[in-house]
Amino acid sequence: MREINNRIKDSFDQIHADEALKARTRAVFAEKAQERQRRRTLRAHLRAPALAVCLLLLLSGGGYWVYFLPTAKIDIDINPSVALSINRFNKVLSVEGYNADGQALAASLKLHYLDCSEAVSAILSSDKVASLLAEDALLSIAVIGEDDAQCGEILARISQCTEGQKNAYCYRADPEEAEAAREAGLSYGKYRTFLELQALDPSITPEQVQSMSMRALRAWIEALSETEGSDGVSNDAPQAGAEAGHGAGGHGAGQGSGNNHGNGGGNGNAGQR
Repeated sequence: MREINNRIKDSFDQIHADEALKARTRAVFAEKAQERQRRRTLRAHLRAPALAVCLLLLLSGGGYWVYFLPTAKIDIDINPSVALSINRFNKVLSVEGYNADGQALAASLKLHYLDCSEAVSAILSSDKVASLLAEDALLSIAVIGEDDAQCGEILARISQCTEGQKNAYCYRADPEEAEAAREAGLSYGKYRTFLELQALDPSITPEQVQSMSMRALRAWIEALSETEGSDGVSNDAPQAGAEAGHGAGGHGAGQGSGNNHGNGGGNGNAGQR
């Protein structure tokens, strides 16, 4: 009987030993599984920032060149004369003054990375330009670029900025003429006026035109037109034009582009005289 009891006890001990072994084995496997999961999680956490950085570098590298590539330009003439370089997102990349007044205006305003319409509004509301507009000065705004769709959108936006300004004219400029204007050191609006002046008096130079207001230039054209066919033009013509400009009223800007695209910001369009 004792022998039978001992065999039964040994059998139960063996069963408990097998269960304990199984439990230990399960614990070992569970621990290894947890370790593998921790390693996978750690690798995932390490990989995600690396991928994010790579993606950011890739996008920012390509986006940098796209964002900072100028695709259009806005020339604003009233005296000051300034040019806004615009990217494909219609944001301002740079501001350039064509003359001393334009350079002073560009330095006084923070226009970089503003939307083109916001930048134009800021220029028009500046003390210098606002006072000139209040005196019915002539304002010419030309949109220059190769992309018809973008230039059309910019033109529509800035035309809204000049609503209510009877002597403001917004229009699409001819790219080839714009390049000639740049080479002459003039904004597009003044270059067009310069061509009109030079047709009446070939001795007129871009330097004479550069610092004059648009109204003074228009008055000068009218003065030359009245004396066309006479023996000569007085050397005082620029001063006479300036004086006439201050006293003249109701004249159109006459700033039409070569391809005749334009919208009037006041009571006229690009082809008005």
